[in-house]
Amino acid sequence: MTYDVVVGVDNRDLALMPGMTAASRIVTDEHKDVLRVPSQALRYNPADIRVKAGSGSAVWVLRDDKPVRLPVTVGLDDDTNAEVAAGGLQAGDEVITNEQRDTGGKTAIPRPRF
Repeated sequence: MTYDVVVGVDNRDLALMPGMTAASRIVTDEHKDVLRVPSQALRYNPADIRVKAGSGSAVWVLRDDKPVRLPVTVGLDDDTNAEVAAGGLQAGDEVITNEQRDTGGKTAIPRPRF
């Protein structure tokens, strides 16, 4: 989603010229010392496993070299990373964000993200 805003900027050095565009980030809240995962991890679902629609937010992690679904409660989200406010996720867990297919037609290989 895109919003038009007016922002005041110190431009004493005249680095900004009329007609220039800029990307900015507006921080409305922040939490420190929390677990966070790439937002992509919340969208991942193994190709060979069906999950019922509406079953809530979850991430997949590797446990004993197998993907395991962990339900989570999502806190703050900046479209790049999301805070995990509650759930079974632990610091150091290998969260799966996507998978790679073997060209020989074998099953998918989960790819963890650290």
